Amino acid sequence: MARILIVDDEPDVVRLAVAALAGRGHEVITAADGAAALDLAAAEAFDLAIVDRNLPQIDGLEVCRRLRAGARAVPVVMLSAGPIELEEACRADGPSAFVVRPLLRETLVGNVERLLAGPVAGAPS
Repeated sequence: MARILIVDDEPDVVRLAVAALAGRGHEVITAADGAAALDLAAAEAFDLAIVDRNLPQIDGLEVCRRLRAGARAVPVVMLSAGPIELEEACRADGPSAFVVRPLLRETLVGNVERLLAGPVAGAPS
């Protein structure tokens, strides 16, 4: 299955996402802030990243930009508690999918599976 990086500073969100994705056979690695996520991504390969919009150290949009621009560009699912209008702003910055909180397990898993199975796994949706 896939190696997935989850970047979020809220332990409850991380637990929910890890349980949902590890339960489907994915290997899940976590980071609590943007700087740690970028360090991990520089050292390890991931098939997909799930990134919170509001992170300590380096914000989620910048993490997304760097993950998508790197040599190992990966699809990114952006998480946010923000309004739907934020979806369009985020799409311009590169996320492959956007999930508004409260986080629904089925929505998260559906987006991850769609991106992993897609013909061009990082293409904007």
